[in-house]
Amino acid sequence: MKRSTKRSLGFAFLAVGLVGALAGIATVNVRAAGTVTRPTLKSAISLDATNETITLPLHKGVTAAGKTTWFVVIDSSSKADATSRGVNFAPRLANVLGTKAVQKVSISGGVTRF
Repeated sequence: MKRSTKRSLGFAFLAVGLVGALAGIATVNVRAAGTVTRPTLKSAISLDATNETITLPLHKGVTAAGKTTWFVVIDSSSKADATSRGVNFAPRLANVLGTKAVQKVSISGGVTRF
């Protein structure tokens, strides 16, 4: 399997796993609050506590090999970006800048390239 394909598949699995984990977190928070049904993720489109599912906006991107990939955005280390995207402001994410934990992307003409 080519490296770019592995990266795409790895990202897809990460995104799917992340969505599953986030659904559990949001559902737990809703149940713990009792009658409160507001999702804890600002970017959530809907939350179904009964079925323990959450719907998040899915964004289309392009891999380095030119293949289509899909991703979710849930946090931003920039307050302005978080506000414009409707996601959580997480200033501590800035602490990982310049490390291997950050995947470099570019945005050109509204297209996110991984």
